[in-house]
Amino acid sequence: MKFKVGDKVEIVQFTETFSDAPEETVGDIGTVDAIELDQGDYIYHVTFEDDPEGWNYKEDQLKLFEGNEL
Repeated sequence: MKFKVGDKVEIVQFTETFSDAPEETVGDIGTVDAIELDQGDYIYHVTFEDDPEGWNYKEDQLKLFEGNEL
């Protein structure tokens, strides 16, 4: 598991086969609020300030956000 609940992450790519994550979120910064294991892969639920419902992402779609501000 690369991320933990509470981590700020940036959406870095869209994987077409993972239809729950819309392409429009690439570049957005959100917060991991839940983690599930699905067929050996971690799925991270990420919420955003303007989208509190959030979306699910695979690990390779995210990178840790290390900036000082959102």
